[in-house]
Order: sequence, then C-alpha cells, then structure tokens
Amino acid sequence: MINLRVLFQVLFQTASGPIVVTKPHVFEADMHDSSRRAVVPNFNALFHDDNLVTALNAAAPQLDLCPGTSGKTVKLQVRA
Repeated sequence: MINLRVLFQVLFQTASGPIVVTKPHVFEADMHDSSRRAVVPNFNALFHDDNLVTALNAAAPQLDLCPGTSGKTVKLQVRA
C-alpha cells in the first residue's frame, strides 16, 4: 500500500537559491501523484472534476481559473 503520510514540504526561492522547509506534524498526499490518487478514488474524482472551477469563474470571473488538472491541485492533509 502507498504511504499517504508524507511530511509536508514547502519550497522557497531565495537570492541564495531554493530552500526546502519541512513542516513538522503536517502530512499530505498531493493528487498530482497518480500512485496516491489510485488509493483515494473520491479525491481522484474531485481532482478531475471542474465543477468547482466553473462555479468560481462564474462567481468571480476576475480569477480566470483554468480548468483541468494542470489548473488546480487537490491535497489531502493531516495534522498530527
């Protein structure tokens, strides 16, 4: 089985180069990873659905959100 409890990391671009900061006790599964999507089918469906993007664009067209999987992300996050 795939381990969904991966520590959450954030990448920051600095003048000295990129740095990665790990947030303690925060675990997440990014739906851009197909192996993780395979074990959480409901989140996989949400990731591929554009209803939320369509509704947000209708309510706030200035956001100009992009449909499709390259225009959004869905992350399953647990704080332990």
